Amino acid sequence: MDVSESIIYRHARVSVAPMMGYTDRHFRVLMRLLAPRSLIYTQMMKDEAVIRLQDRSVLFGEDRSLKGVVLQLGGASPERLALAVAIAEPYEYEAINLNVGCPSSKVQLANMGACLFKQPKRVAQCVEAMRRATNRPITVKMRIGVDECDRFEDAVHFIQTVHEAGCNDFIVHARKAWLKGLSPAQNRSIPKLDYHRVLALKSHFPKINFVLNGGIVSYEQAMLWLGSFNQVMIGRQAPRQLQLIAQLALGSSEPIECQPVLKKYFEYIERNTDSNRFHHMLKHCVGVYQGQPNASFWRKAVSNVMQNNNLSCLQDLLHLSGQMDQSIGAI
Repeated sequence: MDVSESIIYRHARVSVAPMMGYTDRHFRVLMRLLAPRSLIYTQMMKDEAVIRLQDRSVLFGEDRSLKGVVLQLGGASPERLALAVAIAEPYEYEAINLNVGCPSSKVQLANMGACLFKQPKRVAQCVEAMRRATNRPITVKMRIGVDECDRFEDAVHFIQTVHEAGCNDFIVHARKAWLKGLSPAQNRSIPKLDYHRVLALKSHFPKINFVLNGGIVSYEQAMLWLGSFNQVMIGRQAPRQLQLIAQLALGSSEPIECQPVLKKYFEYIERNTDSNRFHHMLKHCVGVYQGQPNASFWRKAVSNVMQNNNLSCLQDLLHLSGQMDQSIGAI
């Protein structure tokens, strides 16, 4: 793939952050239907899992046909990361992203995630090895700092070192990470947001692509920062308020007609589900109408169908979706 054709280089306005338990293969199908102009990240996949797993469809799903999907890998071994990249090559991801932002204790124990911020040379080695395994862009998701390593100069040194290894795209969560004393959830809220630190990094490296991540929860807030950045990344708000992603991708806050999207997604569920997976696949639809009138009515209806584990009720939900679209003026 010519990297100039990558959706990253066409500057998708919005991307959905990698989130464990959320951005799985089913969520990616739904988001691609709802917001085809957005960029979607997989949940983090450990390099060893990609290498060892026999049935890789469990991880990759239908990503090959979706387009606009970025694979996020976790790891710290240049050799294993390069092998994982090579294995993923047939799935035609838009880019491969290295996780240098996750602060969880399990990830730290494997010397992955945010602790790598303190090891820029190691990250550079990983990027170099990953680049040799593909011609797709290798990107890095990071924090503005980690523990006491939180000066502007620390971030500059990290970015400069990794950029020299061939990384030109940095997705920056505008909070530092505390590796001890805070849980992953607390690391998403307690450290103060510093958007201007990310803006300063962008000014310092004018030829590098920066994506702003962290604490963006509304259309108005995202559009404000899109005046300074080519792309914003939405995290936990994305699965809770799916229409926000579609609206940002289109550049319009008007309600989205969801019934045609849900019809295709329900057909996907019917083709791929069984009694064990139905609940997991349908849960992604809970936030389809969040932020719109009568959203609680929709959430309750989806929850009831999940609780009953009744595939035949999908048609009832589809009919309700049409009524919801009419009530919010989407059609």
